[in-house]
Amino acid sequence: MGKVTDFVKKSQCFGRRIAVCVRKCVSLWRNIGTDMDYLPQDPAILVSGINMLLRDEEFDDLSSLCAYYDREESELLDYLRQHGYVYSATQKQMRPIGYDE
Repeated sequence: MGKVTDFVKKSQCFGRRIAVCVRKCVSLWRNIGTDMDYLPQDPAILVSGINMLLRDEEFDDLSSLCAYYDREESELLDYLRQHGYVYSATQKQMRPIGYDE
């Protein structure tokens, strides 16, 4: 965050409002991880969150992630399949249907 804040402070074309916004955004992204209270309902945001948590090794696999958030894995997979996503166990990530074909 230091480099971003320093850039904003030094730049004459950005005001204090931008610096506050940048600090809030960086803080938000740092706190996402397992600090999320629930999994989002929006399919695109849900896929992004799942992939981030699995990529950053917050969880070993989708079943442990579902258990943590008290969600049924089969229901989650069905919901995302209806919205065009499937789970790749080998890659440990949600992907668009047809991505690997």
